[in-house]
Amino acid sequence: MVSESETPGENLAVYYESEDGALVSTKTDDGIYIFPLVTRGSRLRPYTMFDGERCYPPQGTMVEICKNEAEIDFDLSRCRKG
Repeated sequence: MVSESETPGENLAVYYESEDGALVSTKTDDGIYIFPLVTRGSRLRPYTMFDGERCYPPQGTMVEICKNEAEIDFDLSRCRKG
C-alpha cells in the first residue's frame, strides 16, 4: 500500500470479505499486510478504508487467489475524494 509520495501506507487496516461473507482484517506499520490461511482458489474482496470510504486495489473489487502467495497493491492516491 503506497501513498501519493510512494511511501508505505502506515497504520491503515486492510480487510477482505470472503465469498461466504466472513470479514477478516489485519493492520501493520510498514505497508506490508499478511493474511495467513488463505487458500488457492479463494475469491476475496480486498479493501482498505480511506477518507471514510472503501478503497479497492487496481485489480478490482473481487480477486481470485491463484498462487500460494499473492500481492495486491493499493494506490491511496486513487482513493482520494474529489
